Amino acid sequence: WAQTSGDAELIALMDRAFNLSMITSPQSMTSLGLDTGTYSYMRSRLDQVGEAAEDMNERLARRELAALNAISESSLSETGKVRQGITRFMLEQQLLSDGLKVPFVGAPYRLSQQDGAYFDIPDFLNSQHPIETREDAEAYLSRLAAFPFVLDDETAAQAEDAANGVSAPRWSLDLVDGQISAL
Repeated sequence: WAQTSGDAELIALMDRAFNLSMITSPQSMTSLGLDTGTYSYMRSRLDQVGEAAEDMNERLARRELAALNAISESSLSETGKVRQGITRFMLEQQLLSDGLKVPFVGAPYRLSQQDGAYFDIPDFLNSQHPIETREDAEAYLSRLAAFPFVLDDETAAQAEDAANGVSAPRWSLDLVDGQISAL
């Protein structure tokens, strides 16, 4: 792939956007096997939930989208133009829920019978968090200790969502209640 100066700028932006998304999502880092070496400290953390985390991710996406749009398409190779378009689409998807008062348009309910930290984190710890060393086990215990706090944050965010008229149907929330009680 013959690169232009615009391509080099685009690649740097894409790398930065990816790295920022990983730093704000320690669970994704673990899932991708990137929480090693310099980033090994991320193995003991959970993703943050709630309005503050969503606001931060939105600000990052807006900043990266503005930087992406500042790269002139005429400075890009054909491959660069495709990559710019894909990156733009991905960043725009992150911003679709802006102003709709929902966390993500693809899953508008923070809590449902299949969405929420109560559902995701136990599955993540069971199926994706590696436990091969003492450090892995200690990181697992750190994540387990942080789990109730993430649940508290999500509960507060769910209460705010409900106050704004956004919540899953009653039947779904009844299932959530049963699942949380079983947990």
